[in-house]
Parts: sequence; structure tokens; C-alpha cells
Amino acid sequence: SRRVFHVVGTDYPDASWERLEESTKKMRASKPLKNDAPKLGFGKAEDGGFWHLSTTCRLSESLFGSEEEKLVRWSTNHTLEDAKNAARKVGMVPHVEDSCDPLYDIDTLEDVRNWMIATTTNRKEEKSSEVEEDEFTKLVGEVV
Repeated sequence: SRRVFHVVGTDYPDASWERLEESTKKMRASKPLKNDAPKLGFGKAEDGGFWHLSTTCRLSESLFGSEEEKLVRWSTNHTLEDAKNAARKVGMVPHVEDSCDPLYDIDTLEDVRNWMIATTTNRKEEKSSEVEEDEFTKLVGEVV
């Protein structure tokens, strides 16, 4: 079995080793279009991007195109789809983790708020309760 190389975003507070391992197992088990086609695994992010990229082969700097080519519209809700298409263009088979909820990317204070509300909602749903809209303020206090 070949080594798997991972690139993991640092702004995903719910990213975990267990989730990365699960995604890697599913990527390895997915059927390639061609027997020798390299696979490229992605962890889906809530904002349309991805929180990790995993592969068993060496990646080329040109995988996602040059700045001029604009093969991937970074930091948009098109990022994951564009990255998958770029991978296909160079003969790779993209695999997207689909068994788990997408992870939240934290770039702004609003992202922190949305992530905390979603996280609190998920925890409270497990306890059959509803989240209050001002839960964010209760959890992190006043941020100025």
C-alpha cells in the first residue's frame, strides 16, 4: 500500500485525525476510472471549498493551474468543483468525502459565529433542545 500525503487547512476547528483517516479509507476504496489513474481526495467544506486534499502520488505545481489560467476560483463557493475539474484535466480521479457533514472554514468573525451556532445546534439536537439565537454571545462574549 502506498503512502498517502495530506494537505490540511488550519482554519477548520472540527477537523480531526479520525475524520481524515475515514476520508482516506474511502478514497482508497473508491474505484478509479482507469486502473492506474491516481486518486485525489477532498474533504468538503461548508463554504464550497475543501478542508483537506489527500493523494498517493506526487502533485504537480500546475495541478490547479497558474494564476493566469484561473482553473480554480479560490475562496468562492466554486472552489471544490473547480479543483475536481482541474484534477480530472490532468488525469486524476477526484473523490469527495460525502459521509460526513461539511466542515466550517473560519475566515471571519461571522464564520466563527456561524460555526458556533451550528456546533451548538448539533449538540443540542442530540439532547433534543433548540439553540438560542444569541448563543454566540453567551459562548464568546463581547468581541470588539
